[in-house]
Amino acid sequence: MSKFINLDEFTTKAQKQFQYEGKTYDIRPLGVGAYIEILNKRQKFEELGEDVNPSDIYELTVSTIKQCVDMPDEDIEKMTIPHLMALAKFVQ
Repeated sequence: MSKFINLDEFTTKAQKQFQYEGKTYDIRPLGVGAYIEILNKRQKFEELGEDVNPSDIYELTVSTIKQCVDMPDEDIEKMTIPHLMALAKFVQ
């Protein structure tokens, strides 16, 4: 067994990519803190049920994408809801 592990190899390489409007984007893995924050917010949304504010769900979705992808805000904002939801699911 090796006595050295280079963790930079895990974080510097894109593990996934997606294409939108002819451009290909790399997806960085979520950090542990961001992942836990997302899980906690989702749990709160589930507890609220129908009382959850749709803008809160949108903000969480966009925040998740921005943490993983270097993409201009205006490109994210012109995506459709199905685009956003599919991408948010894919980055996790």
